[in-house]
Amino acid sequence: MSITRSNIRNNFTGFTLIELMVTVAIAAILIMIALPSLRSIVLGNQIQAASSEFQSALALARAEAIKRGGDARVTIVANTGTTNAPIWTSGATVFYDTTTDANKNVPPTDASKLLMQTSPMGTAVTGTTNFSSLTYNGLGRTISASGGLAGGTAAFGSADYGWRCVVVSLQGRARTVVMSNADYAAAGGGCPTN
Repeated sequence: MSITRSNIRNNFTGFTLIELMVTVAIAAILIMIALPSLRSIVLGNQIQAASSEFQSALALARAEAIKRGGDARVTIVANTGTTNAPIWTSGATVFYDTTTDANKNVPPTDASKLLMQTSPMGTAVTGTTNFSSLTYNGLGRTISASGGLAGGTAAFGSADYGWRCVVVSLQGRARTVVMSNADYAAAGGGCPTN
């Protein structure tokens, strides 16, 4: 039996270049189809993480205020916002307040009073509140500069996905309300207050 060149060629197995190119093209098409869904999932996770971390910061401030019998405050990390339009994208700080000045938004320079600093939000996430800081007194209630009870709302979301609102009651309890873009717009671009 003699071995010819055609017999040798038929014994090799594998992919041809054309088969490999077709496989890569199909994979690229499937990735392009799945990409919008993946972006939505990532954005939804960033929004949920931002609102959950903010709610954790509120819970820590409330617990610390009750434990110490004094004021604890949640405020903006980078104090670039104003009372009317606070910017929360850099995150929030939680600290024990020895000044008992509910209008003071700057975290203390003494690191021992700093209890927590949240992570910056994802770049596609918008975070707005109707307060620049929130102070809890020793009874675990949110107070204003005059010492009266004060609540607030914080919204985390995107026009491409939806909104998660953290609503703080006058008693200092925080709860999350999930809102669609339509509901958020119908509420005047804000969260429910009760």
